[in-house]
Amino acid sequence: MRSRRNFLFFFFLLLCAGSYAQERDQLRAAVKQLAEETVDTTRVNLLNEIGWDTSYDNLSLGLKYCREALKLAEEIHYDKGQRVAYNYMGTIYQDMGELSNALDAHLKSLRIAEKNSNPGGMATSYMNLGLLYSSMHDPQQSLVNLKKAQQIFTEMKTDRGMAAASDNLGAIYIELDSFAAAEREFSSGYALAVKIGKPVMQAHCLEGLSKCFQQKGDTVAADAYMLRALHICDSLQDDYDLSQGMVSYADLLTERGRFDKAEIYLQKALAIDRRIGMTDEEADIMREFADLYEKWNKKDLAILYLKKYYSEKDSISGEKVQRHQKELEAVYENDKKVSEIAHLTKEKTMQTVLLGAMGVGVVLLLAFLVILFNRNNLRRRTNEQLTAQNTIIEQKNKDITDSIQYAQRIQSALLASGEMLRNNLGEHFVFYLPKDIVSGDFYWAAAGANAPSSFYLAVCDCTGHGVPGAFMSLLNISFLNEAVKQNRLSRPAEIFDHVRKRLIENISGNGDPSSGRQDGMDGILAHFENNILTYAAAHNAPVLVRKGSITELPADKMPVGNSPKNDVPFTSHEVKLEPGDVIYFFTDGFADQFGMSREAWALTAAPHLAGGKKFKHKNLRELLGKISHLKMEEQEKELLNAFSEWKGPLEQVDDILVIGIRV
Repeated sequence: MRSRRNFLFFFFLLLCAGSYAQERDQLRAAVKQLAEETVDTTRVNLLNEIGWDTSYDNLSLGLKYCREALKLAEEIHYDKGQRVAYNYMGTIYQDMGELSNALDAHLKSLRIAEKNSNPGGMATSYMNLGLLYSSMHDPQQSLVNLKKAQQIFTEMKTDRGMAAASDNLGAIYIELDSFAAAEREFSSGYALAVKIGKPVMQAHCLEGLSKCFQQKGDTVAADAYMLRALHICDSLQDDYDLSQGMVSYADLLTERGRFDKAEIYLQKALAIDRRIGMTDEEADIMREFADLYEKWNKKDLAILYLKKYYSEKDSISGEKVQRHQKELEAVYENDKKVSEIAHLTKEKTMQTVLLGAMGVGVVLLLAFLVILFNRNNLRRRTNEQLTAQNTIIEQKNKDITDSIQYAQRIQSALLASGEMLRNNLGEHFVFYLPKDIVSGDFYWAAAGANAPSSFYLAVCDCTGHGVPGAFMSLLNISFLNEAVKQNRLSRPAEIFDHVRKRLIENISGNGDPSSGRQDGMDGILAHFENNILTYAAAHNAPVLVRKGSITELPADKMPVGNSPKNDVPFTSHEVKLEPGDVIYFFTDGFADQFGMSREAWALTAAPHLAGGKKFKHKNLRELLGKISHLKMEEQEKELLNAFSEWKGPLEQVDDILVIGIRV
């Protein structure tokens, strides 16, 4: 089922519109027609139509129909049928979370459109690729493809396509926080929708404009646009879009802290979905209620509605599988009856043919036995070769693993030693959890040359993780040593400037930010001397907890590496530390980990398939503030427990590094 919040995208995906009830009627009619249709190209079109409509309720079954359409289209060399099948399959794969398969399908659809010089097909594929890259968290690539679609639609003078492209571009610009550009695209899309008389498109663009004005703080305009969109849907008696819009409005109200009003609109949306029998959307609203009550600090209600959400999702899934399975069985039963009639008609002719064929069959059988004997010998020899190859592969894998483990020992030797940290930092902890054997995160330390109490500590996150990240960490450690021990640089900002310069000289070509080479690191370089903390920060900001109060200290919004800010020097910040202060340095791995709370995991039917959400920096800061009063070794244990509970059975997404120091 397409997600509620992505519906705006998918509504325009294939430049078509229709109510949910109409789609159900079209599906039933297509299934009935398929059983009687004999023209292959028409059967391909029907299978594609059935697959697409079915996927709204059952992604796997919809994908099965589209695969059948693709297979038949390939057999009869029907390019259009193949292109549409790949388009539909790409979107279904995207909904299933199989993004690599989705990308492959959409690119194949694009190649067919290019081969046939079909601009409309190319524009649709670019649109789909734009939406896919958005799901892959690559808004820049999404923008490139959507602009290509927009250009083609503009050249074709297709107002409907231009309106769709503008609407989708507006959504991507919102994702990129480019609200002025988003407002421009939504306004253009709305004007085109008015021109061609498409009120539902108008409503979607108005919803986008509402979000833009919400961001500008103009809540009056935001409400006016959203209420106008709801009015359009209501006047069209478009219950589905009306319900969708109410949920979007509830989201805006929740952002403002208008929880009571958001609750009312969610209740209205729920009543509509129940009236028109939209069980999927009804279940999704339960999740919206859970999110609302969690932000409203009504934890009991949040847990209650989360339970309802999972319960209804499980129930709906079972019912839909059974219903669509019956539809599929009905199609094949009709096909079976047609085949039986044809079989009876040809039976007499076949009897004559079979008698003649029996003699030929005996000869062929003998030949087949000879071939089978030879193939058996060949298979035996092949298996022996495969066994030998597997032994070689296993040995190579062992050699590679041994090499990486040796590299890990080298990397560990270059990290700050425990003895050095104890002698210079006093009470502290290091929570270090690489994603792979070697890591792109590292912590480095060095004694200052100016005074016995002078001490440097770096906590950094290099581009990449695993082996590539480890290579970058070794390079950055060498440049830090060069800056402090050879060049005698003392200010943290000067040291970061030096490391950036050396990185650009060695691995970023001529230092042109447009070259695309972004190798480098984010991190914090701290200098401690006589309870004075001087530091430079690239993206990652230190957190200070003083008497229970949590403060995120300033950081420069640029990396130590090639970027558009190559000529901007880093800033050295100075903080006077007080006894009892706790200072934390960390990379972004903990905050970026996907997962959910312990209570949510307990309610999840299939934990290994769950997606979850990011832990986020705000929650990490709050967690550090909550545990800051504990002994440092206890804080490390609490961080490990919190991380493990949040991650659950999901894969660790990045290297983890958190260092805490008590003054």
